Amino acid sequence: METRSLGSASLLGGPPPRPGRARRLLVWGMALGPLALLLCATGAARIDLSPPAALAAVVLVLPWLWGGLAAVGILAALVCRRVPLLVLGLATATCAAVLYGPAWVPVRDRSGTDVVTVMTWNVHRLGWYARPAVRASALAEAMACVVEAVEDTGTDLLVLQEVDRVRLDRLRDRLGFTCEFVDYYATGRNDAGGVAACARPPWTLSMSRSLELTHPWHSLFAEARSGEATLNLLAVHLTPWDIGARDVEDAATALARGRTRPLTVLAQEAEMTARTQGQALDRLAQGLVRLRDPTVVAGDFNAPPDAAIHAALRAHLTDAWALSGCGYGATRRIGGFFPLRVDYVYLTRPPLGVRDVRVLEVECSDHRPVVARIFRS
Repeated sequence: METRSLGSASLLGGPPPRPGRARRLLVWGMALGPLALLLCATGAARIDLSPPAALAAVVLVLPWLWGGLAAVGILAALVCRRVPLLVLGLATATCAAVLYGPAWVPVRDRSGTDVVTVMTWNVHRLGWYARPAVRASALAEAMACVVEAVEDTGTDLLVLQEVDRVRLDRLRDRLGFTCEFVDYYATGRNDAGGVAACARPPWTLSMSRSLELTHPWHSLFAEARSGEATLNLLAVHLTPWDIGARDVEDAATALARGRTRPLTVLAQEAEMTARTQGQALDRLAQGLVRLRDPTVVAGDFNAPPDAAIHAALRAHLTDAWALSGCGYGATRRIGGFFPLRVDYVYLTRPPLGVRDVRVLEVECSDHRPVVARIFRS
């Protein structure tokens, strides 16, 4: 009498699965799982204006997570000769190209006349943070460096962050510009740091006023005029991260020793900062819809391109670098190494267009200036 084995396959009415099939599915899932997680994190980062702590921290390094995962996948495939790893590397590289590729293929408007050069720069108080014994020489060196950069680029409209009234007046006199200023807390003190907007003749500034985007942090609005041309100019500096390179180093050291508390504190700080920046964006967006003339919003946003505030801003304005820049456009290096893009020039396009935009490699500050040549099309 013939004996038949009753397995799960016979109960289901089909052939039994091959022993290696489940293993292959597991391998493919493990290979493509990181890509799925990264896609979810990127999507969430771009829409959540009040992200949880972990997401707020991850958004700082998203471009480098994409590049790192693509490189690891391709290198591992070459070493291990595994198809799933190669697919992971190539798929990740393709997604990264779609997400960040436009900045590698600049679009430059050629129509229009009356080109205006706009520069935004966090000048780090022009030497004020130097030791008292060398502060005077640091001021003179930083001042000369900024003047040279502004004159070499032919800047017409200059937006500065982390500058005080005393140093701004010296810079204004050397450049021959007119300037408007508000300190961050609107105290009226000449030695308090703040934001400024300056114009080279024939451009002039009028109707300037401070904007309280988040209490008590202020930005500056002014109308820039030259003949018949009028531009709305918003000089902004969103709430900065209270995280320094030393904090990151200490957290990494603690993590290596099995202590997660410092890393948790950093993540919570990132969450609070992102939430405050989201509130500032709401106030900024409310003001933008009421403006009729062409508008330029420039400054230090203290947030990388993947942050939700930029996705929301791009609903109203065009990021000059994303349109006409080339490369990542890093304007600051954390710890002297890790590159971030946190300084931006936004504009209404149309009627404004972008001839070109670049980041200057100068050492006057811990930030690099963004210089955009724009025009009315």
